[in-house]
Amino acid sequence: MFRAASESFMADIRTISISLEAAMAGLRERDKVARADLGGRLSSDVTMVEEDGVRRVDWERFPEKLVLSVDDAPLIFKSFRQMDAVQSAFRMIPGSFLALLVSQFDVLVGRILRAAFAAKPELMKTIEKRLHFVEVEVEALLRKSYVEQFKWMEDRFGLVLRKDFGAWPVFVELTERRHLWVHTDGSVNRQYLTVCGREGVDIADVQVGTPLPVSPTYFREALNCITETGVKLCFIIWRKLLPDELSDADSMYNSVVYECLETPNNALAFELVSFWERYCAKFARETTRLMLLVNHCIVLRRQGKNAEVDQLLGKVDWRAKSPMFQLAERTLKRDFDACRRLMGEVGSKHDQLKASAYRDWPLFEELRKTAEFAAGFKGVFGVDFNDFILRKPSTELQQQTTDVPPSQATPAVTLSSSG
Repeated sequence: MFRAASESFMADIRTISISLEAAMAGLRERDKVARADLGGRLSSDVTMVEEDGVRRVDWERFPEKLVLSVDDAPLIFKSFRQMDAVQSAFRMIPGSFLALLVSQFDVLVGRILRAAFAAKPELMKTIEKRLHFVEVEVEALLRKSYVEQFKWMEDRFGLVLRKDFGAWPVFVELTERRHLWVHTDGSVNRQYLTVCGREGVDIADVQVGTPLPVSPTYFREALNCITETGVKLCFIIWRKLLPDELSDADSMYNSVVYECLETPNNALAFELVSFWERYCAKFARETTRLMLLVNHCIVLRRQGKNAEVDQLLGKVDWRAKSPMFQLAERTLKRDFDACRRLMGEVGSKHDQLKASAYRDWPLFEELRKTAEFAAGFKGVFGVDFNDFILRKPSTELQQQTTDVPPSQATPAVTLSSSG
């Protein structure tokens, strides 16, 4: 149930992100059309400029008085109204999506609690532990504030949550901003100031009535924060209540890190893998620990932190590890001659390093550009890498592309997969 909760949450996050992008792109196109139509109907007294191949009005030099024909006037004012509506939508839609984003966190908390009560019925204080009473307890908690919810989960599950969540003040602020957009059209009220002030949010320049917009940058940060908080919450409670499923929980967590690397969302990937290494690495299976270490190094390499990559890699005796992990280490070290040799040692029948893994795993993003990789891939799979990407592969390679890339799974678990 915990796995299903996490996977559903991540699918919802992807949907929200893509939907907002599509909505904003549609608005931009509508705005462009309205402005171009307006410019085509205005008099010659109006200065026009060309932008992205579209003629539009130069509003900075718009005349104080304008002579309109009887026929064009209604259409011109219609264009003005459309432009006003589009500008309002640019302001309103991100706020609406913020509310939707927080609501999906509510859905996740409900799923986590149901999974927790299913795993440990004794956690319920109600003597009669039928499904009806589970729902009553879940609904009662979801009606509380987010601060109260986290306090409740800390007490009931015996966990420290807020202290270890570095994004806690950000989470509190964005959930309170969500309330503003639902109830006050984004204007600050006393509740916002009280809750944010108590939880360590910087509100020095904010007062009652201050409008708080949801800019594209703000929404991206909110998306990262909700994702980070939700994934960590599910992961920690899962590990706490079902210690026999630690490997499964770790594998789920790694799949989220992998998805962040693919997006790419390096900032979120870095935060997730750093948290895991601080609190969970020493309790994990070696395969999972090494996989997350490799993914951590991928993030650091992208950030230009090469010394930290070398430091992390130096903590492991890679010669004692499997050829797959030796290949990962040599790839990160940019020893491409050794990579070609190790690709041959791994071979074409490896459970994790299928042809699709060489195509998809961000670990190989530099290696894939080299002649050594091209030769190694053809030597292992009998086909040019470019042909594998561009053409319909053979039946054998088709089967290999259906397998999960190694960064998404440990040998015991098959998993499905925003800096």
